[in-house]
Amino acid sequence: FVTSIFGLVGTVMMLWQFLLGTRVLIRYVFPDMVWSLKLHKWLGTYGSLFAWLHPLLGIYALSLSIWYIFTPDFSSRYETYISYGRIAFLLFIAIWVTSAIARGRIKYRPWKYIHLSSYVLLPLVFLHAVVSGVQLGQSSALLYYWYGLTAVYIALVAVRIGYQFGYGKQPYKLVNIKNNGDVALLQLRPQSGSIVPKPGQYVYLQFDSVFSESHPFTVTDYNPHTRIITLAIRKYGKFTEKVLDMDKRETVYIDGPYGVFTDELNRVTEDESVSVVMFAGGIGVTPYIQHAKHSDSDNTVLFNCNRNPQSALYADLLRKQLHEGYVDVFSRSDASDVQARDNVEFGHINKDIVTKYLKQAPESYIYFICGHKQFMDTVKDILSELGVPKEQVRLEEFGF
Repeated sequence: FVTSIFGLVGTVMMLWQFLLGTRVLIRYVFPDMVWSLKLHKWLGTYGSLFAWLHPLLGIYALSLSIWYIFTPDFSSRYETYISYGRIAFLLFIAIWVTSAIARGRIKYRPWKYIHLSSYVLLPLVFLHAVVSGVQLGQSSALLYYWYGLTAVYIALVAVRIGYQFGYGKQPYKLVNIKNNGDVALLQLRPQSGSIVPKPGQYVYLQFDSVFSESHPFTVTDYNPHTRIITLAIRKYGKFTEKVLDMDKRETVYIDGPYGVFTDELNRVTEDESVSVVMFAGGIGVTPYIQHAKHSDSDNTVLFNCNRNPQSALYADLLRKQLHEGYVDVFSRSDASDVQARDNVEFGHINKDIVTKYLKQAPESYIYFICGHKQFMDTVKDILSELGVPKEQVRLEEFGF
């Protein structure tokens, strides 16, 4: 009984993971994609526990060898459906190992292709349980519930296939590419309908609607008259190389917009009595650009952390807008590489640099952090040392 229930619960949690990964649907319910990704991760962590225990409890209950789980047997109808579960379990192990243990040690594409085996895993689980599931066979209500889960999965797959073929996306053509160090600004014009992003939101870009993958990029500017959007793209990996080599004859597909990080930033700064400190790691500055154009520089401090001046995106604009509230932090440059000016620091962001530019007590600010995970962890540790309460810190990890 417990074995069957654990299998059911594990499958339901995996199906919810699959739903949360269906971006074209989930954005209408959870516009904060970071939150849905965290829930996706939580379901994977605890759903995996049920997935592991289901076969292990099964062989314990039946006094079978551990090898029974891993030995395919198609000699009878019953063993064939048991073997569907065996294959699903092997796929689950591959997904679990690459996601929970080796995620930071393997490249994105191998991880993604292994992750896509979930399209095969869940149908095998559905087939496995209908014949071999003890509880399903004893309860018609539970059996119909299982059929309902199967129908939901089929519908989600249909939506995902439609999305891959262009459903929910808008075609755009290249207008111009402007290079700025290791970051390029890509200007795109819609061919028909267009998206209307809010300041700081991001979109997913895809080359064609069938075989290409999608990657997220922040919209650094949007012109409501021409409907041209500008994306900031760091030169990293094969996908961005392809983006930066595209010409005006190519069509790309835009999906979005996503993100609520700067919505909260805008709400906070509508109150002129609230002081804001923003930390940007590299291209993580892009969500702040539109906000900085309209902010009160007396209540705002922005630490723009980059390797060198060449990689500091929109530095001149931000310095002009924020005045003394703008601080450059260069980790791989020294004074000889930088034109003499105020508010320039060298080395990695640290407690001393932060306190040097705060005009009030650290706990009197609201903090926003955007960048890669290591950068965000560093800044969070600095703020913790300064006694800043966690509820005054907002985060947006820049990655995919």
